[in-house]
Parts: sequence; structure tokens; C-alpha cells
Amino acid sequence: MKTESAILAIIKMYPDITGYQIKTNIDAMGGNVVKIHLSKIYPCLKKMTEQGLLSCRSVPQEGRLDQKFYTLTPAGEKALDEYYEKPFEFKGSRASFDEYLLQLANMAYMPNERIVSYIDEGISYMENSLAADEARLDDEPAEEALTGMDEQSCRAYADLWKRENELVAREARGRIEWLKELREAYSA
Repeated sequence: MKTESAILAIIKMYPDITGYQIKTNIDAMGGNVVKIHLSKIYPCLKKMTEQGLLSCRSVPQEGRLDQKFYTLTPAGEKALDEYYEKPFEFKGSRASFDEYLLQLANMAYMPNERIVSYIDEGISYMENSLAADEARLDDEPAEEALTGMDEQSCRAYADLWKRENELVAREARGRIEWLKELREAYSA
């Protein structure tokens, strides 16, 4: 439902919007995070219209296909609200955090209290994840990873392992700090 929810959220923020305008807004909001091609947007729009989540208004154009403008129906509003009621499912990867940020951007139409609650979920997850990352900082690579390596390669691998774990922990601290700043801005 990631694609559908992103489309519904964009339409909620920009009612009476075309498929191309939806693509432009998704690129502007999450272009570094997610790419949703028009070839995926148009079938989603058609399916959601058939499901009664969207209404579609066609405007004839001379010598071209009709231009279609989409608006949420009450059922679409309900589906979007239900989607954002569920806690975000972090998967322990950088890509998962990127999806979290896209979902956060798509919540712009919601009351600040809901946005702050979502930010709190992210802070809690990231703090727990950071604790696990920091606990691994002194760990050595698994024996299986070193099997068959010469001594120099083992040292290099162990060094890179440690540095990668330090980087992951540093990124997590930065994300937590950013989320706390964001939380403060939306709590005011």
C-alpha cells in the first residue's frame, strides 16, 4: 500500500490533481527517497477510482486524451486515515528509515499532535536501534567471515567492520537529533 498511500496523501494535500502533478509532487517530496514512475501511478489511480477511493473528473483536450483530475472520496479519506493509524514497521535498514521519512512528509495534512506522535515512534525506534548498534561497536567479526583469510586481510576486515559500525551509530545519533529538533518544532 506504500504507493497507494503516497498517492492518496498527495491528493489529500492537493485535491483536484492530475497523475502527472502527483508524480511531480512525489518527486519533490521524496525524490531522494522513492521513485514512483507514471507507469505505476496511472494504474494505481485507475484501480483506486474503481475501488471508490477516488473520484475522477475528465476535461476534454483538443487532439489529446482527456486530462483527468483526481479527488479523494470519503472512502479514500477513510483508507488514508486507517493506513496512517498503524505504527510504521521499521525493518532495520537505511531504506526503511527513508520510507519512514517519506511517510512523515506525506503526513503534512495531519494535525501536529499526530505528526509529533509519529516522530516519537521514530525516535523510540532509533534510540533502541542505536543502543544495539553501540553494543556491537566492540564486537569482533564473526569467525565464519574470517575463515580462509590471511592475517592482513583479517585485520583489514576487522578494522572495516568496526568503522562501519561506528558510521551506523553516528548516522543513528544524527537521525535522532534531527527527529528531536523536528519534534520540538511541531510541539510548539
